[in-house]
Amino acid sequence: MNRKYRQLFSSKSRKKPGPKRPSLELVQLIVEIKEKNPIYGCERIAYLVSELLNDHADDQTVRRILGKYWTPKGGKGHSWLTFLSHTKDSLWSVDFFCTESILLQTHWIMLVMDQFTRKIIGFAIQKGPLKGESTLPTINLEKYSWHSYCRERYMLPKTA
Repeated sequence: MNRKYRQLFSSKSRKKPGPKRPSLELVQLIVEIKEKNPIYGCERIAYLVSELLNDHADDQTVRRILGKYWTPKGGKGHSWLTFLSHTKDSLWSVDFFCTESILLQTHWIMLVMDQFTRKIIGFAIQKGPLKGESTLPTINLEKYSWHSYCRERYMLPKTA
């Protein structure tokens, strides 16, 4: 009785459940195509692979294989996105623009904003036309200097 039960309800094969991994040939072909043509996207590589191997390979499979087995050759250095993500906690933006009021008077506005916290560090408004750099009021950024920022963030002792 135990033997019949085991034969009826046990799995016939002792394989791991889930989808099969891509073959080594497929992985090597996809990585080789990407290295020779780095501007090709996943959809184009999937189309080429399906034409060469007469086997269906979708772009999601290509994307997973490239994410696991291929690293781009960074000859030109980091991208702007990488640079911005590494400096996001110390990056400020300055905007300088002109606007008119209801009374049709011109106002020049300068705005400084911290990109990480999205806080406005300071702003200055000048009424009328600009006659030189001295007419625009300066923003006191003394308390937002880099050294005081590092001291506050990393709890460093103050130096004289």
